[in-house]
This record gives sequence, C-alpha cells and structure tokens, in this order.
Amino acid sequence: MSGFSQHEAGEVKDYRSPIRSKLEEELVSFLESPASYPDKPQAVRVLQTHISWVFIAAPLVFKVKKPVNLGFLDFSTLEKRRYFCQLELFLNRRLSPDVYSLQANGEAAEYSVKMKELPWIKNSTGP
Repeated sequence: MSGFSQHEAGEVKDYRSPIRSKLEEELVSFLESPASYPDKPQAVRVLQTHISWVFIAAPLVFKVKKPVNLGFLDFSTLEKRRYFCQLELFLNRRLSPDVYSLQANGEAAEYSVKMKELPWIKNSTGP
C-alpha cells in the first residue's frame, strides 16, 4: 500500500502520482486535517497508491479513489468513483462485514470507502 513496487532488477519505482488539480489539492488538504473528521482523531496519516489516497484517522480509515484513467481502470468521473466505491464495499463486505461502511449525508463532493482501522495498519511504519 506504500505506492512502491519492487521490480526484477531490484530497482524500486515510485508509482505515487502527483496532485493534478486545485480541487485534488483542496480535497487532500481538507482530509489531512484531523478537524475534518467527526471523531476528531489526534492525527491523520496519509498513504497513497497509483489509484487511491488512504487517510488513516484512527479508529477509522477513508480510501478515496484518484480521478485517473489508466485504460484498464477508469476513475475519471465522480460517478465512476462512486460506482467503484460501492463495488469495493460489495466485494469486501462478503469477507469482512464489520470493517466496511456506507453512509451518505448531503451532496457528495467526493466518495470514499470508510473502514475500521485494522491492527496491522496501526503497527506499520509506512513510506
């Protein structure tokens, strides 16, 4: 989940993508702030992959899909990100029904998958 991938030759390639727009910058900045969460966590840890930002706001974790189109994966519109968040919930709830949540209040500026923090996340050092 660190955004890094190990290749055969041993080199490590960084697949984290830069923020592309002012809206993305504002979203990430907002979600990095503990004041943005109802439970008011002490801190928010941010991880990212080539397709998602993960905001660890203990005891909860929020995964936001990046607005990217990689050909094999298209999260380019808000509606597509909503669909893929719902699909992720559907698939993952089959094995972990108590971890995932779907809550909706008001008009969505962005969608995220809300999860309970898992013990292995608490103990990882991250990138």
